[in-house]
Amino acid sequence: MTGLADPSAPASQLAAAAYDPALLAEALRAPDWLAQVEQAMAELLISPSAKRSSLPPMAARQRELVHSLALHYSLASHSYDSEPKRHIDLFRLPHSAMPLLLLSQAAKMNPAALAEAQQSSSEAGIGGAHAEGACWQLHFSDLAPSFNLERVLSQFQGHYAACGGGPGMVVVRMSDEKTFQRARATLGGGVRGQYRVAAAPVTSASQTATSLSAPPTRQA
Repeated sequence: MTGLADPSAPASQLAAAAYDPALLAEALRAPDWLAQVEQAMAELLISPSAKRSSLPPMAARQRELVHSLALHYSLASHSYDSEPKRHIDLFRLPHSAMPLLLLSQAAKMNPAALAEAQQSSSEAGIGGAHAEGACWQLHFSDLAPSFNLERVLSQFQGHYAACGGGPGMVVVRMSDEKTFQRARATLGGGVRGQYRVAAAPVTSASQTATSLSAPPTRQA
């Protein structure tokens, strides 16, 4: 598994703040469970042929957290079977990729630095808990198999957080209006045959939650 080499870097702190507090709390409470989930997600991404991976049965609360974590990898997820055998299957999408910072790395960050990053990101509209106010988003769609989000947004590194999406699309939150406008001007409507991008500000927390909700087929 990979992640940023320097978790203390500003880009790392922004990426850590994108994780929901519930995920960070579970990472600290159950590191062995998290290691198993992260390993399964990493193996699915690095396999040259795998498209689907099944996780072992787990409690409903942990299944819900896995669904949330899968968004950071741009993986689709769905629960199958009935209790006590209910489990999650993960599905690799064309744009699935490792997150900038692993949840396990984020959980090990200095608590004060992480709290500060979460506060800053909440004010900017990035992260699990959204403050009222602007939240600037880019919506990438019609993604080619070779699409690489980090390469496309390389000049904005440390100023965005990928927040999932659905099949063939990915949603990115920019850190502030200035960066959003600069990215919008740079990317235009996208690159033919590679990706399309549309940009629009979300002006309330409720709108943000709606636009980033998990696919309707996802079940805990």
